[in-house]
Amino acid sequence: MTNITQDPIRALIAKHHELLDRNPNLILRINYSPNAEWSAVMMDGSKNWAVISFEAAGRGATPDEACSSALKDLERRAAKVTA
Repeated sequence: MTNITQDPIRALIAKHHELLDRNPNLILRINYSPNAEWSAVMMDGSKNWAVISFEAAGRGATPDEACSSALKDLERRAAKVTA
């Protein structure tokens, strides 16, 4: 797998691709908003938008920071499930 410290965007896309086997409706969004800067979010697109289930979410001043933050969030959430 791609080293997240070198290319967090590619690493997040690779992780999304890997998780599609488990959930083919998983959406990945990397976007910019003037109010929130950059964000990277993985969420279940099959659910009602009012009850969005986030797999991972991250924010940052750059796309790299947002994707790195989302990868760390994904690791935290996975650790809680296995604990």
